[in-house]
Amino acid sequence: MKKDINQALRHSLRAEEDAVGKRFERAEKIFGEQEGGTDLSSPIPSVNRPEVNRVIRDSFTMPADEYHQIAQLQDRCLKAGIRSNKSELIRAGLSALQAMADEDFMQIVHRLPKVKTGRPAQP
Repeated sequence: MKKDINQALRHSLRAEEDAVGKRFERAEKIFGEQEGGTDLSSPIPSVNRPEVNRVIRDSFTMPADEYHQIAQLQDRCLKAGIRSNKSELIRAGLSALQAMADEDFMQIVHRLPKVKTGRPAQP
């Protein structure tokens, strides 16, 4: 019984190798004729794809009153007819900070109270 399975497996692998070889031969004929032959040493031309800005998931710590300001800003957006989520508001804040002059930016950073990082102790 084991010999039959091994023999069948070897036969199947040989058949697959033959099929793959035939596919490559056909592809070589088709693409070789179109491009005047193929040079496997030359690099494959890259496709112009738009650069993807990957999204990074992270967590952070902030005082409760500042966290509640996010909900207030969301309400403010809704009154203006714009729906926003927390992430969009934080990104908007980063964009505004980036556009500020260095003096104004440093004043805001120095005014922020320092917050102990990490998770609060469980009661």
